[in-house]
Amino acid sequence: MKRKRLRIVNKFRFSIFLTVVCLIFISTIGTVLGLNTAESAQEAAYMEISVNSGDTLWGIAKKYGPNHEDPRKIIFEISKINQLDEDYLQQGQVLKIPIYD
Repeated sequence: MKRKRLRIVNKFRFSIFLTVVCLIFISTIGTVLGLNTAESAQEAAYMEISVNSGDTLWGIAKKYGPNHEDPRKIIFEISKINQLDEDYLQQGQVLKIPIYD
């Protein structure tokens, strides 16, 4: 039984196909190896505040966050930076608050 030989009919389409396959391959390998991650070149700036009696994360986020930003996002950032598991704050507790430009 004789095998039929394949031949390239349209070289331009074949070139585009190979280019797309190579880009997908390179992107996949970069993702698997962790090379496609973006990190900030600038280190974040923080200020430290001491929690007073009656302070809440919501109040702190409204006071120190930008006016146009949703306080829930700022609360999430503060909780993440300070490794807070719950919303309960203690008087005298020191929190790092991101400085927004």
